Amino acid sequence: MKTNTTAMIQEANPKKWKSIYRITGILIIIMLIIIPVQVIIFALSPHPKTVEGWLELFENSWILGLVHFDILYIINNVILAVIYFSVYLTLKKRNLTLITLALILGFLGIASYLSSNKAIEMLFISKEYYLASSDIQQNILLSSAKNMILEWKGTAYVIYYILNCIALYLISISMLNSSIYSKLIAIVGLISAFFMMIPANFGYIGIIFSLVSLIPWYIFCVLLAKVFFKLSNCNQKSETIT
Repeated sequence: MKTNTTAMIQEANPKKWKSIYRITGILIIIMLIIIPVQVIIFALSPHPKTVEGWLELFENSWILGLVHFDILYIINNVILAVIYFSVYLTLKKRNLTLITLALILGFLGIASYLSSNKAIEMLFISKEYYLASSDIQQNILLSSAKNMILEWKGTAYVIYYILNCIALYLISISMLNSSIYSKLIAIVGLISAFFMMIPANFGYIGIIFSLVSLIPWYIFCVLLAKVFFKLSNCNQKSETIT
């Protein structure tokens, strides 16, 4: 893809936001590393099926417990917030209404997820569980752990999933007529958003849709990183950005 540098500079203002674009590109690479690491770990070590299994997992390996409870996903979501902001900077002059709405919904979704994750709470509960001196104390802690798991994959998680699906859809639509992004990026983004319509905690179909959505999302991120690195290196002397 080649785009006119003048139009690109007018829209993205790389001179002003150069550092943000470079940081965003680096963060996307970190996300691209985290995603396959998560998939490999989950494939080799499936989630526990019981509350006791979760507590045992944290007791045997607190690192693996935190990873299974999506501690890395928290990092991904912080990176996602930076991505949303950088995409907003590049598209606000082209389609302010859509991209502002996408930014708001995306941030609300991320905030919802961050509040729903109970990885650290589960770590502390597991420690207390194995130090408990009576069955009554252990039963109380088991109940608390069960509540943590329900909150983790409950309403806040579904809200996060749906709002980010809508945000990605709006972002992809905004990219279609941009001088910065190719139609390929927009189309891949739309495909990923389609498979995000069903939250991952909605049974087997949710899991399938979630896994399938990772493929176009990964491609979307690769293409996005390429754009942000080129924006960070863009100058007035360049004639095109490929």
